[in-house]
Amino acid sequence: MRFKNILVVMFTVCVQLANAHEGHDTPGAMPTPPNGGKIAEASHASAHAAGEKEEAELFLEGKLEGTMLKIFPHALDATDQSAFKTLKPGAKLTMVDLKLELPRAKKTSVLNVNAKQDYWESDIGKVTEKRILIYATVLDGSEKKTAKIQIER
Repeated sequence: MRFKNILVVMFTVCVQLANAHEGHDTPGAMPTPPNGGKIAEASHASAHAAGEKEEAELFLEGKLEGTMLKIFPHALDATDQSAFKTLKPGAKLTMVDLKLELPRAKKTSVLNVNAKQDYWESDIGKVTEKRILIYATVLDGSEKKTAKIQIER
């Protein structure tokens, strides 16, 4: 009986020590994509200089509806990372290049892009593969950024 009591006390202490720290949320967790697609960060070629003001990071969300591919631009502010802010394609944010890769067939093709109100759109045609890779190059102001979006059906 005495041994059982010691085990219960030791177990209780271990549980309390394990839960003593703060923050049980996932560190670095991304918000949910607003349109239900797959999201990827648009990385830039150069690193931020020391002392440079931190800018909002650019993310591209890819969503496949039938044969139509929609690419939505979003920003994640450095100070508020709880939700994406939807951006609009325009003079300061343009799609330079969009490529489709079919990994199993080992084929890559360049896609034609049409700018819409809140997204870019492209007809990819009939694709039978379950996984496709989208390589998007965007001109954000004067900076060229690229993203690789993996879409699985």
